[in-house]
Amino acid sequence: MNALNQKFEGSLTIAASTTIFQYVLPQILAEFKKKFPDIKISTMCGNTDAIE
Repeated sequence: MNALNQKFEGSLTIAASTTIFQYVLPQILAEFKKKFPDIKISTMCGNTDAIE
């Protein structure tokens, strides 16, 4: 129903390795946040073994 009203809300959790977290995610998350400001984003960063 929210999609019909163009209203998106909720939460998104993303885990990424340190390199991806530092160099790739910032721009992607910034664009995502502009498009979906009501979605709460949580992130986790760690080495690849821990993230997997």
